[in-house]
Amino acid sequence: MTYVRRNVRGQQILYELRSPFERADAVAVCADGAILHVASNAGLVRWVNKSQIVSVSSGLFARPAVTDAHKRQAITLAFGPEFGKLFLPKDYPPWPERLPAFSDNGVWCLSDGDGLLEGEPDERGSRRYFRVSRRGDVQLVVGAPAGARIAAVGRNSVYFAAKSDDGLYTISKHRLQLSSGDARQRAGN
Repeated sequence: MTYVRRNVRGQQILYELRSPFERADAVAVCADGAILHVASNAGLVRWVNKSQIVSVSSGLFARPAVTDAHKRQAITLAFGPEFGKLFLPKDYPPWPERLPAFSDNGVWCLSDGDGLLEGEPDERGSRRYFRVSRRGDVQLVVGAPAGARIAAVGRNSVYFAAKSDDGLYTISKHRLQLSSGDARQRAGN
């Protein structure tokens, strides 16, 4: 843990600082007992089935580098504007070199045995989705509505929920379409 002492309004205060990027890995347990484990900060996916483990890394999991602006924004969002003013990114525990590749709760098992991963939103709020087979093949999923999140997964279909300006949600059903421009990539590429 990192402790930092600051003088606030003439009073010495000891703060315990945590990096906003310290987050739990995402896990999904499939109907047949296989486990899909996603290490968000490392951009690594693992299928664990009995004693067999398949590790998947792919160029499709490319993550942007963390800048000081990202750090400042993460500090302010996680701890409020006071912390954003009081502390510099160098005051915090070590930060990862890259932003997380995946959402912390966006891991799903599909009925055909593959896994579906939800990426972190980009600067426009759009997310990328990845279909990962148990052999380690990775493909981008296309056709996700902008600004929507996965609400449920059915047989070869994904249900997306999009929040409107009035606070109501719209649910839409989409067939899983894979990007034809992206060739399947094997684990380790």
